[in-house]
Amino acid sequence: MKENASLRVLHLSCSRILSTGQRNQLRFEVNAAPHIEGVEWTTLAIHDDAPTNDFEIRTPPIFRAVIIRYVFGWWVMIKRRGQYDIIINRHFTFDPFVMLFGWFVNNRISLHHSKEIQELRLIRKGWRGRLASSLEKWSGYINSRQVVAALGVTREIALYEKQLYKSEIPVYQYPNGIESESVKTLDDKRSPGINIAFACGRFTQWHGLDRLLDNLEAASEGSLSGVRIHVLGHVSEDIRSRITASARATEVIVLHGHKSGDDYRAVLEACDIGLGSLAMDRQGLMEGATLKVREYLALGLPVYASHYDTSLPRDFPYYSFGTVDFANIVEFASQSKRFSRGDVRSKSIPFIEKAGTMSALIHWLRCEPSLRRSI
Repeated sequence: MKENASLRVLHLSCSRILSTGQRNQLRFEVNAAPHIEGVEWTTLAIHDDAPTNDFEIRTPPIFRAVIIRYVFGWWVMIKRRGQYDIIINRHFTFDPFVMLFGWFVNNRISLHHSKEIQELRLIRKGWRGRLASSLEKWSGYINSRQVVAALGVTREIALYEKQLYKSEIPVYQYPNGIESESVKTLDDKRSPGINIAFACGRFTQWHGLDRLLDNLEAASEGSLSGVRIHVLGHVSEDIRSRITASARATEVIVLHGHKSGDDYRAVLEACDIGLGSLAMDRQGLMEGATLKVREYLALGLPVYASHYDTSLPRDFPYYSFGTVDFANIVEFASQSKRFSRGDVRSKSIPFIEKAGTMSALIHWLRCEPSLRRSI
């Protein structure tokens, strides 16, 4: 392609459902694309539910059975391959059809959001998890021989793909980002006590709510005084029962269930910090780039998590990471009282804005020597 021509990029995903977080992330991408020079960026999300945005495509009923939906994803990709210089394909996990169709899209880059082999064993128990993981190891190897590059939401994930399959392809990171204009700074309604937000649409093993409960039970009695942890989102019945059966947990933890809009903001406005994932290591990960962390920071809420965030400086004052230690979390929350909402937001935006992550990726696509030959 000519040096001054716009780079034509398609970002395509295919899944059974599109979660709220995934939808928001893609919407941020769509909104940012027109403001980035030198690129014509198209986003497409294929899933089984009724579309709510122009970038969504509903999977035809005949293709909605388990992995068969990937056939439709490949059909869309192959049909459009000549319209784009690069197709960024959110990796289709344990996909046997990559062997048939992947060779026909020679301008494809795979995008990975996890170490898929480990994740499949975690979310699918027993023989199903082992089977899915084994199939992913095989299909992932085939995929690594077809793509021209691999992206990860963290550099750790991207390098893992390269090392796992002993591939020579270039790798880069494409972390999640936020459209800051869509997130307004929280009003400051903090009180003398310690209030901590732990928000998630649906808590899973890698959010580590169980670890927080373990640590809470082991904490000294005096450290609990004046501390409230506000849990927002769906928790499992096992976790709910564990909380209600513990006098110590019921003293500290407030279960709000699902909240949205002004009700959601009202809880966060009283909080000193937000908690990110506390068990990402269960997926074999030491780094993260979650949308929830970006939302907290854009709202003006400092964050404590158990993993390094790949987009932030390691000494970033508004993001603390370490072991799941109740005393350390409370201490960081206490220190965060001196931070203004506005400072947290303004200092964070340069690292978490979606347009910035997209611009960095486009620059890399243009400058990476092997890709310049490909496009």
